[in-house]
Amino acid sequence: MHTIFKVFGVSTGAIPILHNALEQPGMRTQEGYRPPEGPSIPNSNGVVPYAAIMKSEFHPQSGTYTVTIWFNLVIKRIDGTPFYPPLSALEEVFKSIDLQLLPDSKAIEAEAEHAAAEKAREAARKDLVEKIVNEIIGETSEYDIVNSKTGQIIIPARRKITRTLIMLLSRHIADLDLSTSIGTDDRVINILRRFQSEQGSAQQR
Repeated sequence: MHTIFKVFGVSTGAIPILHNALEQPGMRTQEGYRPPEGPSIPNSNGVVPYAAIMKSEFHPQSGTYTVTIWFNLVIKRIDGTPFYPPLSALEEVFKSIDLQLLPDSKAIEAEAEHAAAEKAREAARKDLVEKIVNEIIGETSEYDIVNSKTGQIIIPARRKITRTLIMLLSRHIADLDLSTSIGTDDRVINILRRFQSEQGSAQQR
């Protein structure tokens, strides 16, 4: 019998401290125990750990980890009788968690702010897609519409503009090559130039 829980906002320095706590001799059985059921937890010659880190996920935005920890609540001996890890051993894990792995409030705030910013950017992009759809869907341009930074052709010249192409276009709007020397008489280019200017002004506010 086991349980699993996740701890968020774990600092880089806390990871080796927890690993060290879990590797102590008092954190595993002696020989003669069955391998635990469920997740694959290392065991050798019937020696079973009381707990183990299943996964550590790094979040570059906050510089912290989400750590998934697996606990053995009941371990069976070879003869099938139950063994309960001593409370003192589990206290060592909880002490490590309490002191080193409590979520950092600043890290949580940073994650929340990043998520909110991503949500706002996605909403703005969807709004931009609808505006562009209303203006140029079904039309064509005499010019390739190109990402000036990568050289990627987003919409080839004389290709009928579809919603799918507009969705792709919206992700590149800031980097489109729409200089005044290109397509001065091209309706599509002129409309995209206007949207590009509006997006630039909005980002500066």
